[in-house]
Amino acid sequence: MRSEQKISEERFDTALQFIHALNPTESSWHPRSTTINWIFRGQEDASWNLIASAHRPTNEFPFLDDNCFRANGSLSARGEREIANRFEEMLRERGIDVPRFPTRSSSAGWYWRGHENSWPAPDDIPALALAQHEGLPTRLLDWTKSAYVAAYFAATGACRKQTSELAVWALEATSIEDSFFLPEVEHAGPLSLCFVKPPAIGNQRLVAQAGYFTYIAFDGDYETDNRALPPQDIYAIQHLQFAEPLVGGLLCAPAIRKLTLPSEHASELLHYLSKHGYDATTLFPGAVGAVRHLFELKFR
Repeated sequence: MRSEQKISEERFDTALQFIHALNPTESSWHPRSTTINWIFRGQEDASWNLIASAHRPTNEFPFLDDNCFRANGSLSARGEREIANRFEEMLRERGIDVPRFPTRSSSAGWYWRGHENSWPAPDDIPALALAQHEGLPTRLLDWTKSAYVAAYFAATGACRKQTSELAVWALEATSIEDSFFLPEVEHAGPLSLCFVKPPAIGNQRLVAQAGYFTYIAFDGDYETDNRALPPQDIYAIQHLQFAEPLVGGLLCAPAIRKLTLPSEHASELLHYLSKHGYDATTLFPGAVGAVRHLFELKFR
């Protein structure tokens, strides 16, 4: 059976209600078995779709030529590749190892088996993950295994930007892992939504934040990929064929959930998260976490 409802939007009025709803022991997060695999993403503005940084308009890279941009001002696959190549070159010049999966037959291999010129190839993902965490735009979209980590990023962003409503998105990855858009899958097509956890070597922030990524891969020559890509939530709703899990004959919860909270409660939410042990000092290893924490005290 297949589910007609693929997304559930849930609105909360108080920070306490919100953080209780994010509790991993809540029955709504494991309605059928312990094999459910939720991943979470926090966004400071609930009106935003799930759009990777490389697919947002940018003017930060004057060294790129016009062919490196799409019509909407976002990076083309060629532009992404150029930035990634320069990032890797700078790492090598400074004696820093470029992260890679241990072998091409590693855990990333079955997520995407595109052509030689596909972008990104599985071996590119660890370096892209590091670049993403250092602020470069990539097509990777950050997720985490922890709903509290996602809430932290949503709340801090909402405090800085003073948005009207923040959101934590949840994706039930178990529902789609078994048919994750391999070329032979009927509904895959030239674009594929992929899910991956890169190796954490050299990326301690990935460990601290329990990081995962989703991204849209292009099966073909990336030099010709200049199409405007859809937001990942829209693509998922339109293309993912979510299996319909059953519990005692009852339909299970949707595989995508969106939990929202008025941003006026963001500072209180940060207070509760800190009580649970989630703040800048735990999510950003080293001195940078201590500095961020000092600046974020004004939000509480």
